[in-house]
Amino acid sequence: MRFPSLLSIDDYRRLLEERGCEVVEASDTGRFAPHEDLYVNMLEMQLTYDALRILDFDLERLRLVLGAHKFFQQLAHAGKIAQGRFIARRET
Repeated sequence: MRFPSLLSIDDYRRLLEERGCEVVEASDTGRFAPHEDLYVNMLEMQLTYDALRILDFDLERLRLVLGAHKFFQQLAHAGKIAQGRFIARRET
């Protein structure tokens, strides 16, 4: 995963409001950390061969991918990154 920038949920709320939207909901879904747990678990235990095939059986690339997801997993469990849900409406 690559992110050109990361903003907080409040930052996204502010950007929506600055563009004339009424924000009905801006929240953390609570799903990102569990999904990273699942993704890492599946790569390590179930889909290792499939991932290696996609990566031309380059074990070092697999280690890099897994390392990146473990890093995201740590950030998610620390509450530093999240999956946000935004519901907003704008009158035209």
